[in-house]
Amino acid sequence: MFFGHPPKPILALTLAVTGHRPVRPGDPPGGSAFDEAAVADALGRALDAVLVEARSGLHRHASVFAPAPPALSLVGALAEGADAIAAEAALARGLAVDAILPMPVADYEATFGDASHVARFRALLARARAILVLPREGGEPGRAFEAAGFAALGQADLLIAVWDGKRSRGRGGTGDVVAEAARRGVTVLRIDPVDGATTLLASADDHGAVVRPVEDIAPVPVADGLAAAVDRLVRPPRDAAEARGLALFLGSWHFPLKRAPGAPAPGDAKAANAEAEARLAALTHGAGAVAAGCARRYRAAYSLSFALGAAGAAAVAAATAFPVRRRAAAIELAAVALVVAISGLAAWRQWHRRWLEAREVAERLRSSAPFWPLGIWPQAPSDEQPRWTGWFVRAAIRELPVFSGDLGAEMPEVRARASALVAGQLAYHRDRIARRSRRDALFKWMGYACLAGGAALAAADLADAAFSSATPARATSVLLPALGATLFGLRLFSGAEDEVRRSERCVGELAGLERAFADDAPGDLETLRARVRDLERVMSSDVEVWRAVYESRRLGAA
Repeated sequence: MFFGHPPKPILALTLAVTGHRPVRPGDPPGGSAFDEAAVADALGRALDAVLVEARSGLHRHASVFAPAPPALSLVGALAEGADAIAAEAALARGLAVDAILPMPVADYEATFGDASHVARFRALLARARAILVLPREGGEPGRAFEAAGFAALGQADLLIAVWDGKRSRGRGGTGDVVAEAARRGVTVLRIDPVDGATTLLASADDHGAVVRPVEDIAPVPVADGLAAAVDRLVRPPRDAAEARGLALFLGSWHFPLKRAPGAPAPGDAKAANAEAEARLAALTHGAGAVAAGCARRYRAAYSLSFALGAAGAAAVAAATAFPVRRRAAAIELAAVALVVAISGLAAWRQWHRRWLEAREVAERLRSSAPFWPLGIWPQAPSDEQPRWTGWFVRAAIRELPVFSGDLGAEMPEVRARASALVAGQLAYHRDRIARRSRRDALFKWMGYACLAGGAALAAADLADAAFSSATPARATSVLLPALGATLFGLRLFSGAEDEVRRSERCVGELAGLERAFADDAPGDLETLRARVRDLERVMSSDVEVWRAVYESRRLGAA
């Protein structure tokens, strides 16, 4: 155990690749012409250009990234043609290559043209950092190729497309993947398969992405648009308040960190998955530790402020019953001064803001975990984030390789992990309902008791004129209402009732999800993805509502 700052994300970008293959003997007329030498040269230049812009982005934004070289990776199906050429070019430049296969390896190899392409595929597969095998979809092979292409696109910041500009002749072709990229607002580096001419198709600018058909996106030279496209992907939010929040988070310290293991050897799927999970856990743990520390300080500050208010009230009450007026005035002034000092310290250290934002990061990272083995993410990596919390989460998940494994074989385990997270969230919310309800009831009845006691003493004073001369009773009649008001103030400020209502709503939604998990067909990938999205929505909406409520309860603008 040691102390330090939250781990900064590594500047990471993922490039997906899609493209045509050389024409085979016996192919139907109308296939795309393909010059392998021109395509290889263009792919190498495209990767070099992205590397240059990534290094430039790291230099510009060095304060928010880890001091490590940019981690670029290529993801694709390693199909013959453009995929294989791009993978070879990426490996030659030290980039990691992740493979997403549309079907089991033996079935996939049967779709290759000849033995030389199969050998090339096997050589690349042996050097891949991660290999995700999707369960084969029923029906035509195009459906499986489409699933793999869209899965790679879901991991991508940029798409490299070796594309002739025509619509796909069959389902899952290059044209379909490029059209889907345009629909998602992903920037496309388009390479002509004949002469290697490269242009940029970008529907996004500094004001966000505008969804339009790929045919309506005007191509621009790579030199004119790539720098801006990469900068939009890596830069933190430019709003001054968001930049300040990110700096506060990264500058937080005094909490235990978990050390991440070293990088696994290529082809070691279990080690690659373990390393990725450890990295995600370390980032989640760091954000959670910052949130917990700031929450403790903030809650201690407001509890102490209420306690000091009660102490001041007690001093005033004592002055009404005993000859301690000057001493009571000094205590009251000291209590006021301490409340002001505590509020000022909380505002200066920004405990409230740091607590809310760090907890949002931790919860969003935690809810992202079940997406990873399914080959999807809760948010597109290419989406620009207006808040630093979203930017940090996106930067964190970009670091992870593709999950490595046969998703068809591992579906029961992936499903069990997602179901366990639902059960864990249910247990958490039920426990929170019980704990918050008990604490709220304690504060409520203690407050009522103090107010009732004060009212009883006041009634006795009205009924018996001699009662007011009893100095302890007089002091108590002043003190009890002040204590009751303090307890009700603490109860209101803690937000226990709001938390109970939110957790009750979450329990209802999570219980429905638990039933859905029990009723769903075990091997249905798309249904499982939909359930995980529902789980993330429940967890994220709870955090959003929680943050909105607590942002209205700041202590001295902390």
